[in-house]
Amino acid sequence: MKRFTLLFLSLFILGSAFAQNADKKWAIGLGPGIYQNLEKNELGFMGDFYLSRYLSPSFDLLLKAPGGFYNDGVDFFNPSLNLRFKFFNGNILSETSSIQPYLFAGPGMLWDNMDNGLNFNAGLGSKFPLSPSTSLYLEAGYVHGIDGERHINNQLTAVQDNLLRLTGIIEFAFGAAKDSDGDGVPDRRDRCPDTPPGVQVDEHG
Repeated sequence: MKRFTLLFLSLFILGSAFAQNADKKWAIGLGPGIYQNLEKNELGFMGDFYLSRYLSPSFDLLLKAPGGFYNDGVDFFNPSLNLRFKFFNGNILSETSSIQPYLFAGPGMLWDNMDNGLNFNAGLGSKFPLSPSTSLYLEAGYVHGIDGERHINNQLTAVQDNLLRLTGIIEFAFGAAKDSDGDGVPDRRDRCPDTPPGVQVDEHG
C-alpha cells in the first residue's frame, strides 16, 4: 500500500509539470478505484491505466487497461479503446472551466475469471483543474460483462458479471507544441507566425 501511495504521489508531482491539451497531445493516466460486481453484489479494489491522444477540443482517444482485484487475486482485466467527448470544448463550456465534464464509451476485451470475450464500457466523469498544469479526473463507469458459466450450489449456471466502477486518476502529458518561428509561442496561438529572431513577443506572439 505504501508503494502504491508513493507511486501515486510521484505521478501527481509529474502531472504538475504537464497537462494534456492541443499543445501536448499525448498523455498517460493512472489511478486507483473501487468496483461493484452487480451479479454478486461484491466490492473490490481496482487500478486504471491509460494512454490518451488529444484529437480535437471535443474528443480524445484512450487506450485503457483497468484491472480489478478481489480476495488477493485478479478478478478482471479489461483493455478497451474509448472515445472521450468533452463538454469543455469552447462551445458548450469554456476550455478553462473549473469543472470540466465528459462522457466516454468504447469496445473492449474482458477477461473475467475463466471467461473472456468482447464487451463494451461507458461512463461519465469530470476533470478538475488543480493548477494551470495539473488536473484530477473522477470517473464513474459501467462495464458490460460477458456470458459465462460458473458452478453455483453444485450446478453449472449461466452468469454475466456486469460491473460499476469509480476511479480517481492523475494524468500527465508529453509532447511539444509546434513553434515554427521559435518565439516561444505555439503556432496555434501565434498571431505573428513569422516573427524574426530576437524580437520580443507577448503571449500572442
